[in-house]
Amino acid sequence: MKNLIFYYIFLFSSLIDNNINAQDMYSLTYEYTSHIGNMSESKLIIQNHESVFKIFYKKQGEIINEDGTLNKYVLDDELGTFMYSNDFDNYVRTPFRKSKGGTAYVYKKGAVKWELTGGAKIIKEYSCQEALVTLNGRSFSVWFTPEIPINKGPLKINGLPGLIIEVKEKNGFCKLSLLKIKKSDEDQKLFNDIKKYFREYPVLQYDEYEKIVKKLLLPLKIRLAKRLAEDRHNGYEVEFTFPNGDYYFVKSIIDIPRGMMEELNKINL
Repeated sequence: MKNLIFYYIFLFSSLIDNNINAQDMYSLTYEYTSHIGNMSESKLIIQNHESVFKIFYKKQGEIINEDGTLNKYVLDDELGTFMYSNDFDNYVRTPFRKSKGGTAYVYKKGAVKWELTGGAKIIKEYSCQEALVTLNGRSFSVWFTPEIPINKGPLKINGLPGLIIEVKEKNGFCKLSLLKIKKSDEDQKLFNDIKKYFREYPVLQYDEYEKIVKKLLLPLKIRLAKRLAEDRHNGYEVEFTFPNGDYYFVKSIIDIPRGMMEELNKINL
């Protein structure tokens, strides 16, 4: 019954969104908190059946403590992380320190299996409901309000019958909180530039992206396993511990390749 109610809410809000607001451009600003606690602005721009999302990191590279030790590393480059979605495809561009020029990839939009938890609360004066979803290996708790019938969201989290107010990823990858929303075309250039990027630069199919990411990230744990084995052989008591276990090794990527967590689990430390 809950799923049937959800379907009718979605159908009704989609009709409103498509018929009344179809030609308007909406600019939504979110506060983005990364897995290392770095806070920055991000922007979701929606026009008709298309949307783009970009994260504006405040810093990049190594951040050093006063005593000279490494505090954290912010992964970014001159282009940054951004996405484009339409009715058929999701495009993603993300930086990689070991992949020159970053990596851009695309995958077909499929049916999204949302689960309404029944949770409800007031956030920023909006009556919100909670929904859960897993997208390409990441699980999100999403709070949305049906009071504003916008079914596009940040990080390609689309298809809910209402505006997304807050997002939290289960394993600490990121958090998002809505700061403001306005109807304006002031971000038209950014919108066009992101679309243009995916037309003019190489874009990998998703299975190609998966192969590259595995090739880059799996060796990290293999090297640590070899180092630990050598240290133990030499009589040292050494133990590696990571936040969220094997999710530590995918902390900087948006979409986790299929089977990667299982492969990481097979590499014993």
